[in-house]
Amino acid sequence: MYKSYIVIIGAIAALLLLSLYAKSGQDEYLVHRFDKIRLSSTFYGEGSAIGDLNGNGYPDVTCGPYWYEGPDFENRRAFYEPEAFDPLQYSDNFIMEVDDVNDDGNNDILV
Repeated sequence: MYKSYIVIIGAIAALLLLSLYAKSGQDEYLVHRFDKIRLSSTFYGEGSAIGDLNGNGYPDVTCGPYWYEGPDFENRRAFYEPEAFDPLQYSDNFIMEVDDVNDDGNNDILV
């Protein structure tokens, strides 16, 4: 009985390997490129989130007391009074989320 399970598992593994081998020559590898953008040199909090806050179709970034308008993230707007923290300690902004909590059609920032 155990031999039949081993044969089935071996056959599945062989099919997976064959499918990977067959696809490896067909697909080109896509290299992703990322640019690092420093939003601030001041530590306001550990939390950050991404979501379209102004409804322009581009993701905006929240970090600490600010949200930065996408796609270039150069304009920032405070949504509560900014307070800098010691980067070796915890802040008051640990976890953030962007979601439409009150179902008004606009994303909200949760801290």
